[in-house]
Amino acid sequence: MQFPLGKPILAMLLVAAVSGAAIVLRPVPKRADLSLWVFDDDHSRAYRTLEPGFRHVAGHSLRVELIGNTAINMRLSSLFLSGRSGAALPDAAEIEIGSIGRYLRPPAQDVGFLPLNDLLANSGRREIRSLTDPGHRGWNARLARDGHIYTHDGARWQLNPSRIVPDSWLDRILPARLAPWTKDGVIFGIPHDVHPVTLTYRDDLFREAGIDLSTATTWPQFQEMCLAFQRYWMQHGKPHRHAMELPPSSSDDLVLMLLQRHVNVVDDRGRVHIADPRVAATITFYAQLAAGPRAIGTAVEGGTHAWIGDLEAGNACCIWTPDWKCNELRTYSNATALRGKLRMMPLPRFQPDDAPTATWGGTMIGIPRRCIRPAESWKLIEYLYLSEAGLHQQAISHNLPALPEQWSGPLYQQPDPLFGGQKVDRLYADLAAQIPMRYVTPVTTLAQLELAAVVSRAVEHSRRYGTDGLEAKTAGWLEWFERDVERRVEHATFDEP
Repeated sequence: MQFPLGKPILAMLLVAAVSGAAIVLRPVPKRADLSLWVFDDDHSRAYRTLEPGFRHVAGHSLRVELIGNTAINMRLSSLFLSGRSGAALPDAAEIEIGSIGRYLRPPAQDVGFLPLNDLLANSGRREIRSLTDPGHRGWNARLARDGHIYTHDGARWQLNPSRIVPDSWLDRILPARLAPWTKDGVIFGIPHDVHPVTLTYRDDLFREAGIDLSTATTWPQFQEMCLAFQRYWMQHGKPHRHAMELPPSSSDDLVLMLLQRHVNVVDDRGRVHIADPRVAATITFYAQLAAGPRAIGTAVEGGTHAWIGDLEAGNACCIWTPDWKCNELRTYSNATALRGKLRMMPLPRFQPDDAPTATWGGTMIGIPRRCIRPAESWKLIEYLYLSEAGLHQQAISHNLPALPEQWSGPLYQQPDPLFGGQKVDRLYADLAAQIPMRYVTPVTTLAQLELAAVVSRAVEHSRRYGTDGLEAKTAGWLEWFERDVERRVEHATFDEP
């Protein structure tokens, strides 16, 4: 008997029937006990590597979901605002520092993430096995064999009868790195990283010009050395060889300089400091670095890693390098071409009390306030961020954790062949202890966008007219933008007066 629609249709129907039966009969994979949302591919790979260890230690399986940064913020914000709870929420989620402000808009008691102060204060208690264990001045630890608390005086552990508890995670995590994830003293996230900032430069090209850039301790000194560098290469047929990468219409680099000077354009209490005189002075200085007769900078155009090509070609010979950017350099550069030619240095300063570094970027992990298993979520956070296994995974990726006691570990003391054997991870660790406080609020991103508009105006003024009258003009622009941001703060706040 012939099939009325023909053999091809019959074959398709048979395939569909067999496939459907296979799908129906296929065993349903067991749902993982815990789910973690992350936006970074490197983090997702690291956590999947750690999953078997977590399952062994905690007895819970873990599903790591890689979700784009925009999507993760849209989904979480929607779930928080709708009051959803239970299985719809992840058990933990990572948030990028540029996005945390949106979650901190409500009053602290209504923020969608769980407050972590008590968990931090009551876990991670420091313990030593013997009085010969290493320590640092000010550490407080319980000696395992007698249960007493000992304090390290910088040379040895001393019995401290006045203290009844040892250091907890709250004492052990770098305070400056808890600040971005905190509102009104309530901590909503644990920092994954520190991201101290340095300058990386082509030492071979600077030394050929007779300049040891590492001796520049102030920004004016740095500028003079870079101008001499450019004059040398101009005379040797390289007129387009610029000393530094400096974008003319971005506030990213400016924010680093302001953080050095301990200026947050919006502080932790929501007060706006755009019109602070130090902001006008710093923008004026930056503008004449980027354009005009004393410019040392050039804009890098192209894709995400175009700056690497310019560094390799000697077009932009000095770049800002938070540790994550240094990792990109290791990953995407031509290591053979640059091997041994790079060096790294702290940031020059404006004043002696400025910080020799800043911080750029960052990630936290937090627990949704209405998730099903907050206790298990906390165990997950401790394992991924604070356990020996998690910290080792972080160290092999050259990512400095926010736990200072780890910075003396052997993986942070290795010479780097790309930098001529310089111990750059050790330099990052030395600077990490000096990073200034950085605060993030619901209007921080807006304030930085308005700063970028002022930077663009100031750079154009410097290009056309030099710096005559520029600081006064900049101060006027900043006063207008400060009033604008203050109006937006007042309009956007959810907090009661």
